[in-house]
Amino acid sequence: METLIERYKQMRKYNILDKQYKQGYAFVGIGNHALQNLYPVLNYLHIPLKYIVTRSEKSAKVAKNHFPNCETTTNLSKVLNDKSVKGVFICTTPTSHYKLVIKALNAGKHIFVEKPPCASLEELDTLAEIQRRQNAEVFVGLQRRYSPVFSILKSKLKNANHYIYRYVTGAFPEGNVLFELFIHPIDTIHHLFGKASLESCLHRKNTYLINVKHENGIIGSIELSTDYSWKESFEYLSVNTDNGVFVLNGLESLIFHKKPKNIADIPLEKIIPHTPQSKTLFNRNTFIPNIQNNDLFIYGFYDELKSFAEFCENGNRRLNKSGIDDVRNTFEFLHKVTEH
Repeated sequence: METLIERYKQMRKYNILDKQYKQGYAFVGIGNHALQNLYPVLNYLHIPLKYIVTRSEKSAKVAKNHFPNCETTTNLSKVLNDKSVKGVFICTTPTSHYKLVIKALNAGKHIFVEKPPCASLEELDTLAEIQRRQNAEVFVGLQRRYSPVFSILKSKLKNANHYIYRYVTGAFPEGNVLFELFIHPIDTIHHLFGKASLESCLHRKNTYLINVKHENGIIGSIELSTDYSWKESFEYLSVNTDNGVFVLNGLESLIFHKKPKNIADIPLEKIIPHTPQSKTLFNRNTFIPNIQNNDLFIYGFYDELKSFAEFCENGNRRLNKSGIDDVRNTFEFLHKVTEH
């Protein structure tokens, strides 16, 4: 038994150490989100960054102290002209993403860009056209599409009927709240349930109350708000299906509550004793400090960046769950909310 355990440990170790990425990569941006959520994943995956591009010489100099094996520069053209660079990560000020993606696409690079990649449907169509012309690929940083808990939930929704979704935070004064914050829940409903039409939308100050209907008949009610608190912010999704109810609390847990049976619309639980049955489909383990229980893994950052690097290495387009075409429905819906 000890031999088997040791062999298993060795296998796990070499699965991490043996993986090598052979293409060249560059990162444009060195802001807080990149430093806290993206660079740590790239470091864990041992993705070889050849360049880090910053806006100022001061930032480039500071970045060099923390990334001594990379060339830090303000010269984006130099990086894009380097044929050894196949993949480019872009995470800068959201309003600058669109122009940076165009430059990188025209240079023939594959791109991972943080959301939003652009600010309008017209711009999204332009990116799609350049992408096709250059035979390149864009991954949009909507990491919930790569989260394990949403992957589990998506596989269970064959008989979904309706859902209630609440996504509430504190104030968000630093940008476009719809395209930079609420894009996450809106993209989630399209990823899970398919294309949605906007049935009604009430907007008061920092809150949107939205009713939707999906092409497959599923209906949903959504609250999006920045009128709460960041320290007590939460994400709650309840999905009612023929067999039971899935309840997602944040990205920490997913529980299925089985419905009691009805016969000819008669609830048997009113006639005979019923014992509620629940099954935990996902629950974050805070005791074991491995990668699978790390926030960056649970929230999808790990798999989205790994998928992009794997695509750059082998060209498997099925790895891209957040391509330009995948997020089009999300953009169409957000614009309808904006115009409502």
